[in-house]
Amino acid sequence: MAHIQEKGWFFLIRIKDGRNGIKMGLELPRRNEFDLDVSLKLTRKQTNDVKKLLKDKNHYRYIASSATFDFLPSHSRKSEQTRFYEINFRIVRFEITPGNYETVLTSLDVNKYPPKELKRLYALRWGIETSFRDLKYTVGMLNFHSKKVMCIHQEIYAH
Repeated sequence: MAHIQEKGWFFLIRIKDGRNGIKMGLELPRRNEFDLDVSLKLTRKQTNDVKKLLKDKNHYRYIASSATFDFLPSHSRKSEQTRFYEINFRIVRFEITPGNYETVLTSLDVNKYPPKELKRLYALRWGIETSFRDLKYTVGMLNFHSKKVMCIHQEIYAH
């Protein structure tokens, strides 16, 4: 999301509705449907002052030095000032069928893209997703055995 934000692009990303993922770390409304603006300040430091800030889960998040993140240095000295990277998005939950809900993250403007319009956009992706699924099954590439791009390319060419 940070790379997309840096390029000035927009995103609409479906996230898991369960206990794992980005949604788990946020304090969200206890309603079935909501539209919430989030401004997260990411940091790699864990000083006492920063630990106090990290208690505000909707505004501050720690990123481990082992995690890949291009917009903060992987290590910093205690004497250096704490650096933050701010990422802004909306988290929107809407009903797709009676009793079934989806949660999405988006950088789209709330005035141009209210939840009803996001629901419409979300539905448009379904044909593309099923086409990719059919292609993956046909070619036999449901899972890759590597994380390196070069090795994934090799698997694709082998199939």
